[in-house]
Amino acid sequence: MYGWRAKIGLVVPANNTVIEPELNKISPPGVSIHAMRLWTQSCDMAEQLSEMERLVRGRVMELVVAGVDVIVYACMATGLIKGPKWAEDFVTWIGDTFGIRATTASRATVAALHHLKVRRIALITPYPPELNELVIPFFETCEFEVTEMVNLPISDLREVCRIPPEMVYRLGRGIKTDPQAICILATDLRSIESIEALEHDVGKPVVSTNQAIFWQALKTVGVNQDLRGYGDLLRNK
Repeated sequence: MYGWRAKIGLVVPANNTVIEPELNKISPPGVSIHAMRLWTQSCDMAEQLSEMERLVRGRVMELVVAGVDVIVYACMATGLIKGPKWAEDFVTWIGDTFGIRATTASRATVAALHHLKVRRIALITPYPPELNELVIPFFETCEFEVTEMVNLPISDLREVCRIPPEMVYRLGRGIKTDPQAICILATDLRSIESIEALEHDVGKPVVSTNQAIFWQALKTVGVNQDLRGYGDLLRNK
């Protein structure tokens, strides 16, 4: 049986083609990944997120039928726009309604940074300006000091998945301030191959949203295997 140790359920935006390959790449034996997609017709970001919220109940119910052990709302943009309270409400709703543990992309990212006991962070984002404006206030609300934020110049979110991991690595190497950690945002930004090299070369822990999601999901279901090659976070649960 696949997922004999744990089945991780993801709810992802329909355009995301990165998180599943990344998590499958780093999954230990006995852990399986199962994703449902949220598709919207709108081109407006606020309308897209509203449509996704209307659709999420059906996707969650399908994951419940699949027998997953934990459910992740894997859209960092939603967490940035809706704020920490929304993430808490989502987790509570899943638990109260279905009796299944849950997290979100934003909640997992914040939890991972707190776990590493860092406060000053530098951020790498692939977001358009209207979403980028929300990033620093979000992390400040979560008690972090943002020393620097570097942005990939992407106007269409569907292009994010085409950014090569070496470009993310170069942005990390180019950070000019002295943060305690580097945080790479977005679930459809490919970076898992570059995390270990970036940590070695800058001498600081690196947290990506997908790495944080996987770390928190494994922790939630009690899979405590030490994973090497993907950053300090997954080596030190």
